Amino acid sequence: MIWRADARTNKVALSSGPKPVTAVRAKATTYRPTRTYVGTLQPWIQANVGPQLVSAYVDTVLVRPGAIVKKGEVIATLDCREASASTKAIAARARALDARQQAVEHEASRTQGLLQGGFVSPNEAEQKTAQSTSEAAQVEAERANLARSSLEVNDCIMRAPFNGEVAQRAIDPGAFVRPGNTIVTVVDRDTVRMTADAPETDFDVVAAGTNTSVHVYATKKDFAGTITRRSPAADPATRTVHFEIDLPDPARLIPVGTTGEVHIEGRDLFALDEDQRAELRGRSVGFVFQSFQLLPALTALENVMLPLELSQNAQAEELAVEMLRRVGLGERLLHYPKHLSGGEQQRVALARAFVVRPRLLFADEPTGSLDAESGAAVIRLLFEMNREYGTTLVLVTHDEQLAARCQRSVRLVAGRIAP
Repeated sequence: MIWRADARTNKVALSSGPKPVTAVRAKATTYRPTRTYVGTLQPWIQANVGPQLVSAYVDTVLVRPGAIVKKGEVIATLDCREASASTKAIAARARALDARQQAVEHEASRTQGLLQGGFVSPNEAEQKTAQSTSEAAQVEAERANLARSSLEVNDCIMRAPFNGEVAQRAIDPGAFVRPGNTIVTVVDRDTVRMTADAPETDFDVVAAGTNTSVHVYATKKDFAGTITRRSPAADPATRTVHFEIDLPDPARLIPVGTTGEVHIEGRDLFALDEDQRAELRGRSVGFVFQSFQLLPALTALENVMLPLELSQNAQAEELAVEMLRRVGLGERLLHYPKHLSGGEQQRVALARAFVVRPRLLFADEPTGSLDAESGAAVIRLLFEMNREYGTTLVLVTHDEQLAARCQRSVRLVAGRIAP
């Protein structure tokens, strides 16, 4: 053992055997702060469906995880034969009490008439009136019991509270359930909420309206989003600020209950592969070309739908129609490019660029192929939509007046940025 321990001792000094190293000169670049928060993707609404008033055995469960349900659709039932029989018995008692109360009320009324004629004593009349009031109270009590029993019977039929999907089936037929037990969980994924918490020092960073990129671990896909809401106060235990991002998902492609990352203020584009960069361009970048670049074999509507269909957006046609109406081409949806004027073709190109709600839009001489009147109309529409959708616009032009309308101008001379 002593020999083995001694054999592990390195008796060669590091200075006598230096190791070679590789030195790489760092490249100068602009620092781009990036913040990343880990959060959970939650459904827009989630309901745990189960009994609220009655305890009973589960009779049927009609759905399984993944099933699509409509609001009001029956998804489970309980064996409530005892509750149903009790309801019938209470209803019979209520009818009997109601009949007796009416009889006593009539008798009290007749007694009052006899009292006025002096045929009965005031004490006897008061007793009949009190008896009628007591019978009326008993009738109301039985009606209340009947209403409660009816609620219990209705509680034996579980219905979907909204349109959605079954996320979990917790109990099978034959099991005994009590009020508060969950039989089926229903979720609505038409809009997914990305929920996360940020340190209190990042309160201003996660303000509502901040553009973000959400990476979903489960699907390895990225989605552009905007912070929708932020808590006005930090959690007293963790000193973190809660914020949420609403991600429209009509195609229901985002799994809820999974983990995701929120990236704010930049992404390392050089760390992305070609497919990831292509996906980022398709989702976050729009292009408007001097020569329109419309596909001649597609109609105006189909040209605008194309980027949405490539991203598998289930509302492609609806969004494309809305955008074409926005640019004033609602009556030209089914026209091919060759049947459109130059100004109309460029407006179709604008609709195609803005329909994906890009965060960045490149416009390369957008009026270079248009006459003065059509060019002015396209530019006016371009700047209006830029402000409306909050897009960053990068405009390439030789028109000094057009360049002056931009917030910042960069002049290129012989391929170099001029001072």
